[in-house]
Amino acid sequence: MKKIIALLAFVGLLASCDNELSIEYMPFRDKEDGNWGMISKDGDVLFTGEFKHEPTVAMHGRYWAKNGDGKWELYGLDAKPEQIGKTQYDQAGAFIESVAPVVEHGKPIQFVDKDGEVKVTLGNVDGQQITECTNFCEGLAAIKAGKYYGFVDKSGDVVIKPEYVEVCMPNDGKIVAIHKKYEKYLANDDEVSKVKYTVLSTSGSVLSEVSLKKDYNIGGKFSEGVMVVYDKSGSKSQAGLVDVDGEWVLRPSSKVRDITEVLGGKFIFFDGDGYGVMDFDGNVLIRPKYKALHFAFKKDYLFAREDRKDSQYTLIDMEENQIGTDEYYITCRFYGKYAAVMRDKNNWIFINSKGEDQNVKTDIYNIDDESLGDTRFYSQYVDVNALVNSFNLGKDGMLGLTVGENAENTVATMRRVCDGSVTDEARGYVYNQSVSGRMTLSRININVDAIFDDYIAEAIEEQVQGTFFSYSKTVGHKFKDIKPSQISVMIKKQDLLDGKMAELTTAFINKVKSLGKVLKENKNAVLVSVGQQAYFVANAGTEIYVVYGNLDTDNIDISAYQNVEEGSPVDTSGTDTSSTDTSSGEGAEPDSDDPYGLDAPCDYTEPDVDYD
Repeated sequence: MKKIIALLAFVGLLASCDNELSIEYMPFRDKEDGNWGMISKDGDVLFTGEFKHEPTVAMHGRYWAKNGDGKWELYGLDAKPEQIGKTQYDQAGAFIESVAPVVEHGKPIQFVDKDGEVKVTLGNVDGQQITECTNFCEGLAAIKAGKYYGFVDKSGDVVIKPEYVEVCMPNDGKIVAIHKKYEKYLANDDEVSKVKYTVLSTSGSVLSEVSLKKDYNIGGKFSEGVMVVYDKSGSKSQAGLVDVDGEWVLRPSSKVRDITEVLGGKFIFFDGDGYGVMDFDGNVLIRPKYKALHFAFKKDYLFAREDRKDSQYTLIDMEENQIGTDEYYITCRFYGKYAAVMRDKNNWIFINSKGEDQNVKTDIYNIDDESLGDTRFYSQYVDVNALVNSFNLGKDGMLGLTVGENAENTVATMRRVCDGSVTDEARGYVYNQSVSGRMTLSRININVDAIFDDYIAEAIEEQVQGTFFSYSKTVGHKFKDIKPSQISVMIKKQDLLDGKMAELTTAFINKVKSLGKVLKENKNAVLVSVGQQAYFVANAGTEIYVVYGNLDTDNIDISAYQNVEEGSPVDTSGTDTSSTDTSSGEGAEPDSDDPYGLDAPCDYTEPDVDYD
């Protein structure tokens, strides 16, 4: 069987693992302006009207609720809520496992047990600080250390090292990821074919590596041994299924524009007009005639909404027989014997597998089975030594940037460093003497510049002969054969660095001192000779500078930094590190790309499908 070659449009980090949630209680309100209570998945009321802010669902006998200050507090399944412990958290996630991720103000990410005791503190992996974490899915939580993603288990042990540019959360015992060795190809459309996506088991073993090709997007998660793949080569997207080795189980076709759910050897598909059900062999089990269709997670039942005016959901079986007689505005899946459904507007009931009302002994205005608290967690602690390690400062440069690369290669490296936020078109540098971008390390925003002594690119001219005169016409642009004279980073004072600017400066100073000969030094600045180049580090009060390259070391005065205070800017006019004038000059054209900011959460979304 021919293997698929697919282009990865990565869906990133999933927010949760819905299929495996063992929900015991759900938050509900009995009236529109009422406070929140808790009701079991069987419809038994634990209590009503106790919380102003919506709690999380309860799992493993625990749930979280926010207090009046917006902080999370831990609770058990008591008829009258009583907080467990006294700690309040800025972030907290539902107890999908026997531990839950939390973030206490000013501290790293931690896992706490059901008594609120800290069982794990997420520190460093190979010298890189863990700055982000997800909640658990199939026993694993995704982490970010430095620039890359990996996974830890509930004991905090690293199961998959953080060496992947992108990952999706586990599903069906498998993880889809892109290894960092392919990072250099991701920012260039012409080189994407060199990239492979990796399929790993939840124990960390590599199951396969599959090549990528333009015009194919993958869904990013496996269900029952298959993954959705989208063929975007035509005017309308088509969907198919592949196995772990990237071989076709069901080839894309015009009959299947999207695949939304996979369960029990069947999947829900969209043909451009409606939703139906098909099996892995391509047999249509339910014609695509429905406006909406979802698996109910009970036997072979589905919630279906017909394509007619004012239609609502009904519970049906695979033969499309209606179960029960009611219609529903909103539906939750079955958790055990029962499902919560909205029969009338703002009137929820519980039904059994026969569609029968269980006559819950309370009014239910609304109910939520997706209230999981926070699903992505951010450390509020900065390990300054780990942050400095992330810059990869060396005798030949930092961040993979060096003064030995030509202009075109420097731009390519900057694109990788700054996650594609830097343009690679030569025309953008005709009037620029620097390549500038932004990156994020340990959740700290950093400005990065590669500085040249001349304009980086030039126009390609073609002489045109007219009737009475000749003139030059620009037919393209090209990078000049020049190299940068300096590599510079600037770290502005920001929330996570409050009170840490001096400590971070010292860590940078100690690092560059280990690389060469100290020429000048005080407690807030240093100038170090490294072979033919030099490093300059300085704390200017509101920002920290680290500069590498061809520096005029004799004329750099570091005395202005001697008594700097955090938050008080220093006049740096006498400490210009440039060996030449690197200003762009009047009329310079700015970079067309927007600066790159913090990583956006990579919560799971279905790949974009054109429904026209």
